[in-house]
Amino acid sequence: MTNQLATCIECGCNDFQACEHGCWWVRVDYKAGLGVCSECAHRVKDWDRGDQTLSGATRMLLETPSGTDCRHE
Repeated sequence: MTNQLATCIECGCNDFQACEHGCWWVRVDYKAGLGVCSECAHRVKDWDRGDQTLSGATRMLLETPSGTDCRHE
């Protein structure tokens, strides 16, 4: 089954909640529900090596039901 939503592994933005200044998928895997957005392109090398580890901020967003903000540090 394919997810309808992908979440950025770095910042936590998703298909319905883009980054503040806008973004698009540089890498995306809807089956896994994960991707790397254009604002987090520094994670593309990790992704291409097979490292899709979520950042601490993204883990918190996914674990918090009200977590809908996408903020870059």
